Amino acid sequence: LSPHTLKEVIFVGHGADAPNTPFYSMFECGACGGNNGLLNARFAATLMNDPVVQNLIKERYAIDSIRFYAAEHNTTLATVQLDPQSHSDFQNHSSGVLKRLLQQISLLPKRAFPNSEEVIENGNPTSRTSGSACAWWQVFPEWGLSGNAACVIGPRSLTNKFNLRSRVFLHDYSWEEDVDNQVLTSIFSGPGVVMQMINAAYNGAVTNPKILGSGDKTRHNVLGEAGVLLGADGPLYRGLPWQSIAPQAPQFTRNENGHIPLRLQIFVAAPITKIAEALKQSALAPFAAGGWVAAHALEGDSA
Repeated sequence: LSPHTLKEVIFVGHGADAPNTPFYSMFECGACGGNNGLLNARFAATLMNDPVVQNLIKERYAIDSIRFYAAEHNTTLATVQLDPQSHSDFQNHSSGVLKRLLQQISLLPKRAFPNSEEVIENGNPTSRTSGSACAWWQVFPEWGLSGNAACVIGPRSLTNKFNLRSRVFLHDYSWEEDVDNQVLTSIFSGPGVVMQMINAAYNGAVTNPKILGSGDKTRHNVLGEAGVLLGADGPLYRGLPWQSIAPQAPQFTRNENGHIPLRLQIFVAAPITKIAEALKQSALAPFAAGGWVAAHALEGDSA
């Protein structure tokens, strides 16, 4: 923490609007147990703004009056929105720099859906109203994670000049500061397992849809929390429906191919010996041993 540069922090939780699917939890935050991550972001911000915690931060890092806020990244609409409960505090205490940042984020192109009406907002003709994405009748409610393929664990400078087309998970990491290798081990055991679960769910639904998918969701008959039937009888299905993995029309999304089946590829900017040691000690070890994930070292100039 630098007392000269860090005065504001936003915790961003992951969530989605996908009411027309019994697999709603798949589109929420995997690290939050299939729930919306805004609640955790709100709790973290509230905790860090507590006067006792603020005093501890001041004593340890010589930073006075650092403010924490919560926001939600909605992957259905591809938007970042401030927590409504933080709005008043944000308006009264946040800096102009942070206000301008959120304003710039709001002007980024929204995800377009069928029947979305093109509008002009603040002179931005690429904005679209995507209310139909959150409607119960929307056949394709969420495509945000269907393109997942890999993860990059390293400094953000490695990827900030590349358009990865929303196919790569990103995790900031500096191996030079990870002396005992516990940070990388924790990344593999926490976010790494979540990323593998997401990747495996899409992978299985594409490669073996009869067993690991659930067919056409317009025929789904929800059976409690056990799964779905296709119609009134037959086998029980628990995998993703074809609407979550199917190719879409190019005018509606850039992911024309749907989900391309690929076992999770993890690229780490660290020496290969550190990666092997952390992977062996992490919860990802059995997945790596079974070939369900592959870890690669980015060394040399890139690391």
